[in-house]
Amino acid sequence: MVLLKFNPDDRVAPLDCTLIGLTKLHTELNRNLKDINTTEAAITLTQDGIHPQPTSTYMKGLSAFKNNMYLLKFNTDLSATCFCTYAIDETYDLLTNHFGMNARVKAKPHYLIVRFIPYEAFNPEDRNDIMAIKHDNGLTKGSILLTSWLKHPDHCSPNQLLATLKITCSTTANANYLLQGSVFIAG
Repeated sequence: MVLLKFNPDDRVAPLDCTLIGLTKLHTELNRNLKDINTTEAAITLTQDGIHPQPTSTYMKGLSAFKNNMYLLKFNTDLSATCFCTYAIDETYDLLTNHFGMNARVKAKPHYLIVRFIPYEAFNPEDRNDIMAIKHDNGLTKGSILLTSWLKHPDHCSPNQLLATLKITCSTTANANYLLQGSVFIAG
């Protein structure tokens, strides 16, 4: 599944959320995806110099939400991944053509719980502290979306020195990297 956010003020944005409107958008997107798959296969060669079979990127469902979002359901995880790849490829303008200039794929968050963080030395709302986690652990910009205390500070003991931190990572690769290594956070 892929979640899309769009701007309803964009002239291209699909605002018809009726069954007919969603069916039309669904059909157009699948037709466009089939054309992209065929084009990708035609320009790609295997090591043997053969064109591979086109990928079958197929959207099986489409839902609209009142908060200017669409949920796209695909037949496989590979289809969803291919769609996301095509969505950011300027060659195809997939999002722009169907959802408008400001349409974006919403990142799926990956949550980590990290225990024994020095409560006084780290502020999860301070951008500098979040940047320090990225820098100290070799992560790239955008790899950590959000940090917060698992338990609100007002509910902690006055003598508490350590707390549990919730980290929201942008990808599974970033989350796994933090899980597999020794994470250094303010202390």
